Amino acid sequence: MIEELFTEALRWYNLPWTLMLVLVLLYWLIAVFGIVDLDFLGFDLDVDADVDVDADVDVDANPGAGALAGVMEFIHLGSLPLMVVVSGLVICAWAMALIGNFYLNSGNSGVIGFAVSFAVAIPGLIISSLALWPVAVFYKRLEDKTDGNLTMIGRTCRVRSDRVDAHFGQAEVSTPEGPLVINVRSASESGPLLAGDSALIISEDSQHMLYTVRKITNELTKI
Repeated sequence: MIEELFTEALRWYNLPWTLMLVLVLLYWLIAVFGIVDLDFLGFDLDVDADVDVDADVDVDANPGAGALAGVMEFIHLGSLPLMVVVSGLVICAWAMALIGNFYLNSGNSGVIGFAVSFAVAIPGLIISSLALWPVAVFYKRLEDKTDGNLTMIGRTCRVRSDRVDAHFGQAEVSTPEGPLVINVRSASESGPLLAGDSALIISEDSQHMLYTVRKITNELTKI
C-alpha cells in the first residue's frame, strides 16, 4: 500500500501536487520549531479588506468584485492565514489527484493523468473549505478574544520562538482561558530577545495582530 502510494505520488502528472505538498510540510515543520512565524496575516487581511471595499462600493457596477469576495469568503481567505488556506487546498487536491488517477487512469496515460490532476483544483477548494470550516470558527473566536475582551498591553509574555527581533517572533501569554500564542516584535530600544526571555507588551497593531514587546530587566517594571 505504501509502495503504491509513493509510486502514484511520483508519477509526472501528480508530481506538481506532490512537490507543493512537500513545500507545505517543510513550511509547517520549520514553523513548529520557531524558525518562521505566522507573519502572513497582514497580507490576508489587506487583501480581504481591499476586496470588501471594492465589493461594497462598486458591486453593482462590477459584479466580478462581489464574486471574488464571495469566493474568498468561501475558502476562508482573510479569516484564516494564507498558508492555512493554501495547505488545506494542497492536501485535498493532492489526495484527490492520487485517488482519481489510481482508479481512473490505470493505464497511466499522461493525457488522462494530467487532466485529472488539473481538474481536482475546484473540488479540492470545496473540500478544503468544508474541512477548514471548524478551524475558521475557532480562529475567529480566538481573534475576537484577543481583540475584544482581552487587553494585551501591559501584560507580560514569555518568548517561544528562538528569537524575537524587529521582523520576527512569537511569545506566550497566560490568560484565564489558558496560554495564548501571539506574534510579537521587539521594540527598537529593546534589541533582540531569546527563547525563554520575559517581555512586556507595550503596544499593539490590531490590524495585523502584532504586538511590540520590550525585554523585562531588573530596572523595568510594568506600565
